[in-house]
Amino acid sequence: MMRRGPKPAKAKTAAKRPVSTKSPHDEDTRVRDLEKRLAEALKREAESLDQQKATSEILRVISRSPTNLQPVLDAIATNAALVCDAYDAVVFLREGDRLRTAAHYGPITITLQHSTLSRGSVTEVAILDRQPVHVHDVLATEPPVFPLTAEAARRGGFRTVLSVPLLRENEAIGALAIRRREVQPFTTQQIDLLKTFADQAVIAIENTRLFNETKEALEQQTATSEILRVISSSPTDVQPVFATIAARAKRLCDARECAVFRFDGELIHLVAQADTSAAWASALQSAFPRPPGRGSITARAIQTRSLVHIPDVLIDPEFELTEAARASSIRSTLSVPMIREGEVIGAITVDRRESKPFLDKQIDLVKIFADQAVIAIENVRLFNETKEALEQQTATAEILRVISSSPTDVQPVFDTIAHNARRLCEAGSAQVVTYDGELTRLQSLDHISPEHADALRSVFPMAPHMGSAAGRAILTRVPVHILDLAKDPDYGVRSVVAAGLSTVLAVPMLRDGSPIGTVNVHVYGTPVQGASSA
Repeated sequence: MMRRGPKPAKAKTAAKRPVSTKSPHDEDTRVRDLEKRLAEALKREAESLDQQKATSEILRVISRSPTNLQPVLDAIATNAALVCDAYDAVVFLREGDRLRTAAHYGPITITLQHSTLSRGSVTEVAILDRQPVHVHDVLATEPPVFPLTAEAARRGGFRTVLSVPLLRENEAIGALAIRRREVQPFTTQQIDLLKTFADQAVIAIENTRLFNETKEALEQQTATSEILRVISSSPTDVQPVFATIAARAKRLCDARECAVFRFDGELIHLVAQADTSAAWASALQSAFPRPPGRGSITARAIQTRSLVHIPDVLIDPEFELTEAARASSIRSTLSVPMIREGEVIGAITVDRRESKPFLDKQIDLVKIFADQAVIAIENVRLFNETKEALEQQTATAEILRVISSSPTDVQPVFDTIAHNARRLCEAGSAQVVTYDGELTRLQSLDHISPEHADALRSVFPMAPHMGSAAGRAILTRVPVHILDLAKDPDYGVRSVVAAGLSTVLAVPMLRDGSPIGTVNVHVYGTPVQGASSA
């Protein structure tokens, strides 16, 4: 058997190295790609930093301006344009169905030129639909989708528009819009950033609103408390209350002036004014007193017993003080009647120099002031009635005391009656006349001029007749109140008229229904046209 030897060892082969297939050009491309990505990352980081700085700046302005919204809106418009690389930015605020430009940054001056919300512009659609609207080219179609924006774009020279609504409790209270001259859509990041700016605008608006509402509520409470304090400190005089109401209503209602009026059942009287111009004050003083009617806003409120609010008196067909209002620049007027137990006793009227309606909260405030004025008037009336009742009781007690102390002499009683009658009736003089069934005799005179005393004494004794107040009261057995002796056709005692007597009240003294005399009180000088016959 043949023996095999070991197999010869195979020669080791050298290891093969991979051969590179990349060219120097590919290596440069890879480097440039890395550099590009690095640059984009750095750009995004810079943009993110700019955005953080912008939002921080706006928050800082918000914290510094809790009572002033304008700096915040200005900062939002500026940062929105700069950070979003826009040509300009506009903040719109909604006021009912109108839009107002509240802040603007950039060279484009063309904005919305109409007054009523429609779907003709990008911003209005954003507000009406409560969502962002991004139009890459507002002039891309003909006719344009947004004709109002397209018209503004042609005049203002812009193409791309992004508008984001300002939402508060899902209600659009305005919008933030940015624009570019070239057709260059905004990025998703820029759209999100604009939403953030819009949210910050809402925060600022809400902060300012809450602050102002709190401030206004405090001012109103302070004003009403002040009026109540004046009421409590003036139980006998309502005039300080009227003056305080006029001043506070004028200031809190953002009015140019305020006037307070009283109504006596026949005529309206001007009783207080606040910051009224000389021309308008003169016009009011010339127009009042006057009866209720349609020609004056105050007279109309009193006649209708309801609030009258005229945004522009110059176009009111019934307003009679047009020339005076035009001369004094009076435009908007509000008048609130004062009503006590269903009866009108006055009114509070506030005016403005521009055609700008008063707000509901301002109207409500004037109503509160009107109620307080009624309280003040009622307090003074009750106080005076209580005081008068006490004075009358005191006078009656005094007369009874004199009667008890003079059982054999009636003259002190007559003198006391005449004195107290004059004092309690706030008259110029008084007299007591007796009647014995045939003739009237003068028994007592109080606080009377020598001329009047001589004139009265010269006609007594006399038989009662309709030509004298005492005789008329005795014959008719009822009180006789002659407001103007000179104009009374039956009054015949001309000597007392010549002595200056103008008004007389004669009340008969009756015993078992039969007249035994009268107590008379007199007024001198100008007749008392509104005097009471009580």
